[in-house]
Amino acid sequence: MSRPADRQPGKGRRIQADERVGFMLRLEVRPGLPPKDCRDLERRLEDYAEQRDLLLSGHQLVHLVTAADRPLSVNDQVALLDWLVDLPGLVSVRVGPLVSERELHDEESAFLQVLPGELALIGLTLLYRCGRITPALYLQILGGCVRPAHIH
Repeated sequence: MSRPADRQPGKGRRIQADERVGFMLRLEVRPGLPPKDCRDLERRLEDYAEQRDLLLSGHQLVHLVTAADRPLSVNDQVALLDWLVDLPGLVSVRVGPLVSERELHDEESAFLQVLPGELALIGLTLLYRCGRITPALYLQILGGCVRPAHIH
């Protein structure tokens, strides 16, 4: 079980007003997913980002998500998560905490993992879509961000 200190996003450094803020997005597709379906999934993600003025940088199924003209917020994270859970072929979605662009490349960063096929996610998704819970509460119910454990 994670200690409460391990559930804190970022590294505790305050983000400056002029810094670009974003988050890491890592997708895992179903084993054996045909390459055509994987490309379709990537195109849909690119279309989603373009419609919402989000910038995706990275490669294939690992992206840094930012926006050119505004800092991203919890609302952006949850809207993307909510959209991703309905895509066929995904088995896992990892979303990093909101951090400054300088910290986006930190592989040791905390993350929140969502398994789109999880039954409990259905209820959470419905509550969010009906406006019964806020984006911040959505992330809190999912358990917040945790850091990867390293065993030596």
